[in-house]
Amino acid sequence: MRLSALRPAVAAQADAHVCLLDAIGIGRAAVMGGSAGAPSALQMAIRQRDRASALILLVPLGSIHMPALIFSSRDDRYGTFASAQYAVKQIAGAKCIEFDRGGHTWVGHDDEVMAEIVMLLVPPVKP
Repeated sequence: MRLSALRPAVAAQADAHVCLLDAIGIGRAAVMGGSAGAPSALQMAIRQRDRASALILLVPLGSIHMPALIFSSRDDRYGTFASAQYAVKQIAGAKCIEFDRGGHTWVGHDDEVMAEIVMLLVPPVKP
């Protein structure tokens, strides 16, 4: 299937994310997408920038202008590591967290992943 054939479905899924936020009464939120969910998370951030406070891509995509956190493992058999390194250079202010091992879902790195996400979403309080 060609990427162009997938675009309407990705856009519809991005719109569904916004509908969910509306339904549960959340005006603005960080958007996180991993693996096959990354394209719709990115589209939501692009199409509804006022609703996305940050973007966390668990598989790196595209060029954006908002806080971005990218995770990747060198041993990911889907080959996302090179994409992560590329994406962090394309996104101003992006941070890439790289693991030598952990595969596609960063096995064994849950605490590190969550700590980085919390640091992005909950900035330290200044005295």
